[in-house]
Amino acid sequence: MIKFFRRIRQKLLTENKFSKYFLYAIGEIVLVVIGILIALQINNANEERKTRRAERSYLVRLVEDLEENKGLWSERYTIEENRLKAANAFINYSFNEDKDAIKNVIPYFNSVSTWEDLHINQVTFKEMVSSGNFDLISNDSIKFKLQNLEKTYQTILNRWDTTKKNLLEVLSDIIIKKVNFLYSYPIDPSHKQILSKNFTQAEKEYYFSEIMKQFKVLFDDPLFMNIMTLINTNAPLDLKEYKQAEEQVTELINLIKADLKTDN
Repeated sequence: MIKFFRRIRQKLLTENKFSKYFLYAIGEIVLVVIGILIALQINNANEERKTRRAERSYLVRLVEDLEENKGLWSERYTIEENRLKAANAFINYSFNEDKDAIKNVIPYFNSVSTWEDLHINQVTFKEMVSSGNFDLISNDSIKFKLQNLEKTYQTILNRWDTTKKNLLEVLSDIIIKKVNFLYSYPIDPSHKQILSKNFTQAEKEYYFSEIMKQFKVLFDDPLFMNIMTLINTNAPLDLKEYKQAEEQVTELINLIKADLKTDN
């Protein structure tokens, strides 16, 4: 092709057709420019496809993380709701003159005495931010909602850290010091395989009465009841934030899935 254009130029020059040569030269330049523009456009299109593939990969992973967190917030809401119910049951018991009613509140005990740490899946989001790839997200609404969700997470994590240190860890320490759970083994059928001795009904009733005495002492402890009061005070806000996080996550999942569908 290059030789073809060269022969045309040489022929026009030898025939002294300078005006035609000039027009031809301009035309050739235009063709070269058009070729360059087409090449640039193709290259840009290729780069855009590569960028979109990378963005899509992140979006798919974000959905997976968000789906996991959606389940987390639903679970945490239920846990905190049960903790609040337990605290309220203990507060009501403390004002009850019939102390034998303790049998009615013991089933709530697990809800305040056990807790798991809070682990939010932010692997993909943090990877995008740390690698400088957050701007790969082309949908501004998705970026904005991801940033808002991060703020919600930080608020929840800060509150959880305070609750864990000032309430739950203190509560665990009080319970360990006040209640001898070894007494529960003879009266709990699930522990039968651990014990070599078969306890009589009278012995089971004795251990049951002993552990009930310890629970009564526990519920008379001002620090224990202060923690129940604080749980009662703090839980509504925790529940509100967990529900807010779940709603934000659900909205983000739907938004990202809609964005991914535009590729189909």
